[in-house]
This record gives sequence, C-alpha cells and structure tokens, in this order.
Amino acid sequence: MARIMPIGAALALSANGLFSLPAFAQPDTAQTFQPTSAWNVDYAEDSCALQRSFANGSDEISLDIRAYQWGNFFEVTVAGLTVSPTAEKIRFRIEPGGTFSEARNGRLLTSDKWQAVRFSGRLEPSVRQDGATSDLAEPEQTSREESMSGLRIDGTGSGEVLLQTGPLSQPMDALRVCVDDLLTGLGLDPAPQRSLSRSLKPRDQMTLARKTQEGLPREVLKEAWRGRADIRIIVGPLGRPSSCGALGSSRETAFGKYACEMAMRYARFDPALDASGEPVASVYVTSITYSGD
Repeated sequence: MARIMPIGAALALSANGLFSLPAFAQPDTAQTFQPTSAWNVDYAEDSCALQRSFANGSDEISLDIRAYQWGNFFEVTVAGLTVSPTAEKIRFRIEPGGTFSEARNGRLLTSDKWQAVRFSGRLEPSVRQDGATSDLAEPEQTSREESMSGLRIDGTGSGEVLLQTGPLSQPMDALRVCVDDLLTGLGLDPAPQRSLSRSLKPRDQMTLARKTQEGLPREVLKEAWRGRADIRIIVGPLGRPSSCGALGSSRETAFGKYACEMAMRYARFDPALDASGEPVASVYVTSITYSGD
C-alpha cells in the first residue's frame, strides 16, 4: 500500500516573498500559482513522488514529480491546467535563471472532471562538452535545488503557468530516501546508483522495436492500436535483463506485460559502471509506443 508522508508544513510557506522583480525587468505575464499545501512524499508501489497543491484565486493545480529510478530525470504531472486540444509542444523551465527545455513524452490526460499535462524531463540538465546531458555533481545539485524558486510551463495553449515551488533541496532529499527504499525493494544496492560513472546504454534498440511489433498477439494488437507501455528493466552487470515490470497504468494492460516479455528476450545493454569503473547491476526505464497507422 502506498504511503503519503508530509515533509513539513514550514515548507509550504517557503516560496513567499522570493519573487520581487527588479525595476528594469519586464512584467511577468505568467499565471502565478502559490502553494496551498506542504510537500508530501508518495511511497507508491512502483515509484516515489513529490506532491504539492497550488492555487491562483479559485483556480487550483496539483503537481506530482515522480521518480522510477535514481537520478535527475522525472515524470511530471500537472493536474488542473486548462489545455487546448491544439496545444503546442510543452516546454518547462526551472526558476530562476533556467532555460526552456522541450518536454519528452508530453501528453494530455483527461476525465469528465479534470485535465492534466504529463511529461518527462530533467529538472536541471547539465550539458557536457559532447552535447549529452548528465546530472550535476552532488554539491552543485544541492546548491541548485536550494536556489530553485519555481517551475514555469508553456505550450499548453493557455499561456505560461508559474508554480512557485520554493527551494527544492529538502523535498528532493526526502524523495531520494524514498528512491533508496524503492531500489532496495527491487534487489539493488542504492549506494552505487548514486555515483555511476556510466549509466546503462541500450544496444540495438531497432531490433527490440521490430521484434515487439512483429509478434503482437491479437488481444495486444487490439489494445495497442495506439498504445504506450512504460517499463522498468533491471539489468545485471553483464548487460542482460534480470527482471522487468510495467509501470503505472501500464501494469494493467496486456501491452505493458507484452512489452516486458519482449524486453526480457531481446534487450541488451552495455552495463552500468560504478565510480571505480566496475560493472554493476542497475535499472533502465523506457517507454514503448505502437501506432497502427
């Protein structure tokens, strides 16, 4: 059963008073939402999440920052936004001083009563000289999280939205405790995951994609005509999967189970390396999509 743990009511007020603009700045036209709750940590069965509520007058938004593995890459869900069906590509930016990043896997979630935007991305990317992104070193990351003041989202079709999150160092520390527990439950030692010198590198993804589409059973094909499966693969030090599990709503779908079966058969990796350069078991999270068009 999932556990919800409050981080501390004091954090709910930590964003106040931090956003006065210098006299020369242009007016900020974003819809600004103030926090109305403390941060909570959701100890879910397959993930960990930071959750908080915000409001602008009578408009309310909830924020969910979810982690399925160690690192600085998250699934972000913002519920309560008014989203245009013709929305542009979603972009997000960390305040202050961040640059807009295009969200990965952006999608609109709807029900009879609410709308939400869900996307994936790094809350603070660091670009290496080769152009790839990597997590900041721990001291830099802590300093950056302490200086964060908000999350700005654009591309929903209703203008920019600014969530005044306040500093994220304490909430992120609490989230990492949850992720350590999650990894331990998956049979992994959390310590090496914090300082990998190389993350898992998938080999020949085209073969996995082709094999996944070639043998779709009829019941899976019907369900996956426009399907998506989020999966997490545990990979041993030799680069071969040892287990796989579908994540979130994918756990309830035939396509999610089938995607894991294919990953176990065909996915291969260059193994993760610990701080000393030795191969170690690690975790790889990915999404597999299928369109019958």
